[in-house]
Amino acid sequence: MRKNAINPNLSVWVNASAGTGKTKILIDRVLRLLLERKKNILCLTFTNAAADEMQNRIYKTLSKWTVCSNSELEKDLKQLLNDKYHLTQARKLFSEIENLNLTIQTIHAFCYKLVSNFPMQVGIPPNCTLSECKEIHSIVFDKVLIYEALQDNINAIATEINENELCDLLYTLYVKKAASDLECVRAKLKAPDEIHDLPSEVLEHIKSLSKILSEGSKRDRNYSRVLYDWRNSTKNVESMAKVFINLESHEKKNISSIITKSTLKKFPDAERMIESVQDIVLSHVEDMDSYQILQRTSNLLIIFKVYVDFYNNEKLKNALLDYNDIIDLAINLLSDHNYKDWVLFNLDQKIDHILIDEAQDNSINQWKIITRLCDDFFSGGDEKRTLFVVGDAKQSIYRFQGVNPILFNYMQKYFHDKTRNKDWLSCQLEKSFRSTPEVLMFVDRLFNNFYEEVSFGNNEIKHVPHRENDQGYIEIWPLLSQHKETYEQQAFQVHFKNRLLSKPIYDKKSLKEVQASTTEYLYVFEEHSSASAKKLPSEISFRKKKFAARLGLECFEIIDEFMSLLLQFYSPSLQAFVQWIKQNNPEVKSNMQSDRNAVRIMTIHKSKGLQAPIVFLIDTNTVPRNNENIIFNEVPLWCRKNNHPYCNQIKRERKIEDYNEYLRLLYVALTRAEDELYIAGKEPMQKKSWYNLITMHGKPYEKKLSNLYPMFRDEVE
Repeated sequence: MRKNAINPNLSVWVNASAGTGKTKILIDRVLRLLLERKKNILCLTFTNAAADEMQNRIYKTLSKWTVCSNSELEKDLKQLLNDKYHLTQARKLFSEIENLNLTIQTIHAFCYKLVSNFPMQVGIPPNCTLSECKEIHSIVFDKVLIYEALQDNINAIATEINENELCDLLYTLYVKKAASDLECVRAKLKAPDEIHDLPSEVLEHIKSLSKILSEGSKRDRNYSRVLYDWRNSTKNVESMAKVFINLESHEKKNISSIITKSTLKKFPDAERMIESVQDIVLSHVEDMDSYQILQRTSNLLIIFKVYVDFYNNEKLKNALLDYNDIIDLAINLLSDHNYKDWVLFNLDQKIDHILIDEAQDNSINQWKIITRLCDDFFSGGDEKRTLFVVGDAKQSIYRFQGVNPILFNYMQKYFHDKTRNKDWLSCQLEKSFRSTPEVLMFVDRLFNNFYEEVSFGNNEIKHVPHRENDQGYIEIWPLLSQHKETYEQQAFQVHFKNRLLSKPIYDKKSLKEVQASTTEYLYVFEEHSSASAKKLPSEISFRKKKFAARLGLECFEIIDEFMSLLLQFYSPSLQAFVQWIKQNNPEVKSNMQSDRNAVRIMTIHKSKGLQAPIVFLIDTNTVPRNNENIIFNEVPLWCRKNNHPYCNQIKRERKIEDYNEYLRLLYVALTRAEDELYIAGKEPMQKKSWYNLITMHGKPYEKKLSNLYPMFRDEVE
C-alpha cells in the first residue's frame, strides 16, 4: 500500500492514524518524484517546524546518497522504486535540487510570498510585513472607546459588560471574521421592529387570576402575590411570565403546576384564562428575547465595523498584513482565471505536484487556495500533475482556529469526484511504528465506543502494531483528593522528584521570588542612565545568574526573549511595556523535538506531532464548558441570557462539536505514548470526562495504588 501511495503518477489521499509515519510517507513521495525527474513540487505543511524537519530529512537523504556505497544506495532505492536502476540519478539529485523547484513551506508562507510579489494586483503597499498585529488591536480599541459616533452604542453595551469584555468580544469577532449583516441577523432571529405592550385582555385575565388564586392553596396564594406585585410594579414581564411558562425552554407549564385542582374546580373559567395568557405571554417573551438579542448584536456589530476600519487603517499605515489578510488576498488573486497562470509563472513557481501535510487542520479558506492551485490538474491534459494529501480526521483539534474536521472527508470525496477515479488512490495507514501493542489495544478498545464521533466514518478504529514483540505498560491512578494530600499524591510527587527531576520546578515561595526579581530586573533598565550604561551588561549577567540558580539554565531562553522584546518595544515607559506583555502574552517557542534528557510539560495541542517513551496524562477529569455568549452561524448572535429557539439549537450543535473535539484531544494525547502511559486526575469524578470514559471502557487496566512498576521497582514508602 505504501509503495502505491508514493507512485508519482497517481493522485493519492492518505488517511494516516497516529504513529503510522505521515512525515516518512511524504518524504518518500518527494524522493520518488525527484528520482523520476519530476519538477515544480510544492509541499504545504501546518507549521514551520514541520517544514524545516521535512526539508532537513530530504536534504540529509540526498546528501547521504552522494557518498554512500552502491549496496546501501540500492537498498534505499529498492524500498522506493522496487528496482535499483536509478543509481546515477540518485547520486546527482543533491547537486541538482535547486533546479528541480522543490518548495517546502507553510500555506501562510506560500500566500505571503504570493501576495507580496504582486502588491499592485492585490491592492497593498509594497514591502508589507507579516505580523500577528496583536499590539494594534489594543491601540485600535482605545480609539474606538473615544469615537464620538459610537458613544450611544457603547453606552448601551456598557450596561451588560465591562471594557475588557468588550475588547475580547471585538477581537473574537475579528479572528472569526464575523459578517456585519444586520438584515441576516434579523432574519435568523425573526425579530420584530419593536415590542408592544401586552394587550388589555391579558391584563384583565391576570387581574382575575390573581384574585382567584388568592382563595386557593398556599402555592396558589404565592402565585397570586407574584401576579398582584407585577400588576402594581414596573411590570417586569419576566417575573410574571415565569408563573405561566418555562423561561429557559420557552414551553408552557402544565395547568396543574399553576393552579391546584381544588381551586380549578371552584373556578372552572380559570383554565381558559390561563391558556389564553400562556399563548400571548409566550409569544411576547419570544419577541422580547429576539428583539433584545437583535439590539445587543446590532450595537456590537456597529462598533465592530468601526473597529475593523480603524484596524485596517492602522495596518495600512504601518505596512502590516495579518494572517487572515494573506489568505484572503491569495484567494482573490488565484480566483481570477485571467491571470492566475501568469501570476504563478512570474512567481517562478509553476506547480505540477502538490503535497499537503496535516490536511485535517486546513480551514475552508485554505482548502479554497489548494483547489485553486490544482484546478487544472485533472483536466486530462498531456502533462501529468498530481495531488498528494495526508491527514487524519481523528487528530483534528483546531476548531478554535476555524478548522472544520468534517472538511477532511468532504474534500476527499471532492477530489475523488474531480478525478473521476482516474489515476486516483485512497488508502488507510494502520500500522503504527510508535506505540507498543498494549497502548494501541487500549486506544482501539476505548475509541471504538464512539468512532463515528471521532473519525466521522463508519469504520472501526484499528491500529496494527509494528513493535509487536515489545512490552508496554498502562496504569490508571485513583483520583487525587482536592482537600488533602493523599498517599497516592505523595507517591506521584516522589515519583517525579526522585525519578524524573533533580529538584522541583518551583513552589509558591519561589514564584514570589521570581516576580520580585523580575520587577527588580526591569528597574535596572529604568534606573540606568546613559552615564552608567557601561555597567548594564555586567548587571544583566549578574541578574541572569540569579535566575539560573533558582530555575536552572533553561531559563536563559526565556530571559533572552524577554530582553529582545524589551529592546524592541516602541515606548521607553516601563509601565507601558508591562501592560503590553499582559495584553499580548508573547510566547517563547522552544524546539520540543530535540532529544534532550528532560521532562517536557506541555498542552496536548503543543504535543501534536511529538512522542515520548513515557507519557503522563494528568488533567483527565475536566470536561470543557462552552461559556461563549456569542454564537456564530453565518452571522454572530450575541445571546447572553436571552433564550431563542434558533440560538438554542446552534448552542446544542456547538456543544456536541466541542465534546467530539474533546474526544479527539484524548486520542492525540494517548497516542503520544511509545511504551508507558499513566492516567491521573483530581476528584470529583466528572461524568463524560476522559477519566470517566477510560475507567468505563478501558478495562482490564486496573487502578494502581502504590506499586509504580515498571518505572521504579520498589513500592513507594
